[in-house]
Amino acid sequence: LWPLFIWVVVFLMGYLTATITSGTSLGDIFHLGTLFFKFTVLCHLRLLMSGAGWTGGAGGEAGMGTPGGVEPVLRAYVWGAVAMAAAGLVVFCGQIDQIAGVDTRYTYRVQLFSGDPNVFGPYLVPAFFLMLAELQDEEKSHLGRWYHRVTMLGLVILALGVAVSVSRGAYANMVVAGMVYLAGLVFFMGRVRITLQMIGAIMLTVTLALVVLGGMGRLDLVAERLRFMDYDNQRFSFQLQALHYIKGHFWGVGLGRSEFFSGNKAVHNYFLKLFLEYGWLGFALVILFITRTIAAAVVVAAKSEVSLLSRLRANALLAAMAGFLVNGLVVDTLGWRIAWIIPAFIWGLSDSVWKSVEGSHHVHTNITTTTNHQEIG
Repeated sequence: LWPLFIWVVVFLMGYLTATITSGTSLGDIFHLGTLFFKFTVLCHLRLLMSGAGWTGGAGGEAGMGTPGGVEPVLRAYVWGAVAMAAAGLVVFCGQIDQIAGVDTRYTYRVQLFSGDPNVFGPYLVPAFFLMLAELQDEEKSHLGRWYHRVTMLGLVILALGVAVSVSRGAYANMVVAGMVYLAGLVFFMGRVRITLQMIGAIMLTVTLALVVLGGMGRLDLVAERLRFMDYDNQRFSFQLQALHYIKGHFWGVGLGRSEFFSGNKAVHNYFLKLFLEYGWLGFALVILFITRTIAAAVVVAAKSEVSLLSRLRANALLAAMAGFLVNGLVVDTLGWRIAWIIPAFIWGLSDSVWKSVEGSHHVHTNITTTTNHQEIG
């Protein structure tokens, strides 16, 4: 749980320093700090209770590889994302109004339950690669054709869900994540043949997405969205203003206050928003946390001692993290649910893998000791 504790410390430090320097009263700070403390304690209790309930107090790789630990949460997210993408496709094909998930402000770009197409698309990307990892797990070959067919159908639905969001950020997210995932298959697992097969499958998926968009008469919308838009100049201008503003605010401007400095104009950049609100020290600590999270995923993906499914999942989460960070260059992603889901899965997987390795070493040591005693006897 230490990553969560570190994030709590970073949040409180950034909040206190920023609010004090911005003139907020100590009474308000104490009140909000108390609420945040209660919320944090509640989250920790729910996390501990759910972990103990699913695992029965047992550690090990079962936490991610078999029913137990965060496995139910991971599966719930993946299949929930599939259901969300499927509903988005129904909305897209029927051109239903904003009550059903399409906002006419976005020219029938799907935003189902997310409030923004730029949130809807990226939410599906990690689920796509986690499901892809399931499909590539050779240990599940005994589940039969129907399992693989359903999984492949889920992959297609997720890919099309990203496509109908018509979000440039989601497209960049998907492309970068795909490149990192394929690179991980080669460098971490040496699976060159499967990587080549994956490239072919990706090309077929892209073709299918283009066929669907073309059949619905939406290729013009995609082409328009992929061009440089007029408001992009304003977006880059606000980002440049934020960089200049940061120079005079070492401790940041306060959480949630980044838009006040420019007349309620969004920065549209994850890193600049962190920098502007948390200040120099807070930004450095958050980047350290992100770096450590990425390193945890790399270690598991490259570790030959653990199960293939765990390594594939680590590679998928690493790819999702890379895509998310690139997505954050053009959109403020700090408040997105997926911004916390990806690191949570990485740390859950890392913790369960290390417990499994330690447990296997302990069992091996006991067996060796028992054998030696028997030989001596």
